[in-house]
Amino acid sequence: MCIGVSTKPRRATDNSGLPTGVLNAPFVFLLLMICTTPVLADTHDQLYKVAGWPEQRAHFTDALDAAQQRYRSSLPPAVFQALVNNSNQRFEPTAVDRRAEAQLRANLSDPKPALAFFNPPGAQDRGGRAAGHPP
Repeated sequence: MCIGVSTKPRRATDNSGLPTGVLNAPFVFLLLMICTTPVLADTHDQLYKVAGWPEQRAHFTDALDAAQQRYRSSLPPAVFQALVNNSNQRFEPTAVDRRAEAQLRANLSDPKPALAFFNPPGAQDRGGRAAGHPP
């Protein structure tokens, strides 16, 4: 019997010593995510955008900033900072978008009629592009 010689069959590995399938799994997952990204841009997401909600959220954020600044001189510094921190956390733009889109999905089972309303056939914006579509 030779020392260091195994009679067990070895699994195929790459240079990392891991079985080959282990390193391929993240690559396959990434490839699937890239290939299915257009599918994820569904009609709810399109409706959210063509209805102007991202712009409305931006206007709200600007108004919130202005309101916060109006309180700067009338509140003690610690109270003002707590107000700003709490409102910034509550109205953080990506969180607002996530909540709004979740409510849209929960309360509007078929967004196609609303999407058609905001994006009528043949409608064009001033730049000659179809209304509601990015350049």
